[in-house]
Amino acid sequence: MINKLLALSRKANSEKETQKLAREFMRMVPRGFTICLDGPLGAGKTTFVRYCAEVLGASEQVSSPTYVLQHIYQGSGTTIEHWDLYRLTTLEDELLEPPEANTLRFIEWGSKFPEFSSHFDIEIQIGLTDSSEERVFQFSKR
Repeated sequence: MINKLLALSRKANSEKETQKLAREFMRMVPRGFTICLDGPLGAGKTTFVRYCAEVLGASEQVSSPTYVLQHIYQGSGTTIEHWDLYRLTTLEDELLEPPEANTLRFIEWGSKFPEFSSHFDIEIQIGLTDSSEERVFQFSKR
């Protein structure tokens, strides 16, 4: 089922459509996966993680971990790790270990460390278009 989504490039013309896409994505993604999100500043990486966490039952407010490196949220039976590697110059050793079986690990700016890409189960490239609201999500699986 996940292969069907991962073969697609999807457009979201609003935050509501991004929320719908996150809901669809979360229904297909197994726990224990590491998901890399890349795209320019303001593309909506944290927004996508926020909607994924919402689907998973997290009650905490999801925010960008740019200055703190990592946030952890508790969903309904799922731990959500949210990392941001934008400010790092070296990779954290903890990221080289796979996540726990009940955890989903979201990593923003993972492409900064090409040697780390083999640890991603799914990569999501978020692109901007000429429209201020529209985003293009390209899903791929390692």
